This record gives sequence, structure tokens and C-alpha cells, in this order.
Amino acid sequence: AQLRREYADDVLPATLDGIKRVNAIVGDLRRFARGELAAFVEYDVNLEIAAATRIASSRLAARQVTVDLDLGQLPPVRGCPRQIMQVVMNLLVNAAQAGPPGEVIRVASWATADEVAIKVQDRGAGMSPQTLARLFQPFFTTKPVGEGTGLGLAVVHGIVTAHSGRIDVESSPGQGSVFTVWLPRAPPLGSEA
Repeated sequence: AQLRREYADDVLPATLDGIKRVNAIVGDLRRFARGELAAFVEYDVNLEIAAATRIASSRLAARQVTVDLDLGQLPPVRGCPRQIMQVVMNLLVNAAQAGPPGEVIRVASWATADEVAIKVQDRGAGMSPQTLARLFQPFFTTKPVGEGTGLGLAVVHGIVTAHSGRIDVESSPGQGSVFTVWLPRAPPLGSEA
């Protein structure tokens, strides 16, 4: 009876939640593969960074991770704000899982003449050149079985590419990682769905 109650109260809801999340991610990947995006609108990147930090806060708190925000003054950008929030959230959760409990993740934003940049920096284990080479491949993960689908960074790459942006990654073993997302202030014509 105790095992049945634990299954009904903990295991089944967690499994169903996991299935919903995987289905949502697979749906996103399918849409990106077909080049489908929600209509682009003008939005504030810093508001999406703040929203991603709030949404990820419970997962970060579980590892006693804090986020140090250094957000610059940014011009409006055209794109799909919900998807950019997803990019930041995936990068935050990835950084939290890569680093030790109690770590500080640094998130910065700034603008150049044509682009807006978002940087997420951790002091985690870092990555080997072999891992870096496969980083954005769907289903590639270095996490233990059951702790990751290997889709988080593939989704990040799909969203950024669909926004005509790019991602730079700097990492080496023992030195942590820095992900910098570059988004054009106005994506080229034809990139909007």
C-alpha cells in the first residue's frame, strides 16, 4: 500500500510531467525543422531574460545556484520573445547542472550596432573538444541516464538559427563554459514565418 501511494503521489505525476515536456520539445523541434515560427514581434530581450530567470528559479534553488544579472541598455529586437525566453532558460538550467552546488551563474546582455548579445557563464566542469563538437546534436547528453534528454541545447540551436542568430561557445575542462547568443536586431526578410 505504501509503495502504491508513493507511485500515485510521486512517480506517476513526475513521469507524466516528463512526457509532456518531451512532447513539447519534440513539437518545437518539428516546427523548427519545417521553418515554422510564431509571428515575429518587437520585444525587449532583457524582459525575456528576467522571465527566464524567474521561471528557472526553483530548479536553480534546488542546487543553491544564484544568478548575477548584468543587463545593458538594449534596443527593441524583432523575433519570438517566448522562444528567446526558452533559450535563456535552457542555458540557465544547463549551467546550473554543469556547476557545483552554490555556484553563481553570470548573465549579461549588451548591444552592438546590428546585434543584441546574451551571455550565460558558469564555473562548471567545462567541456572537452569532443563534447563541444557534438554539443548541439539532438539526443547528445553527458548527463547520467534519466537526468537529461539531450534536447535542451538542440532546441536552443534551433531557435537561435530560426532567428538568424548564432551561438558562440567557449569551454575547456575544469574552466567552466560561456555561451554567447547573438541575435540580429532585425532578422533578414524571409526569416519570419
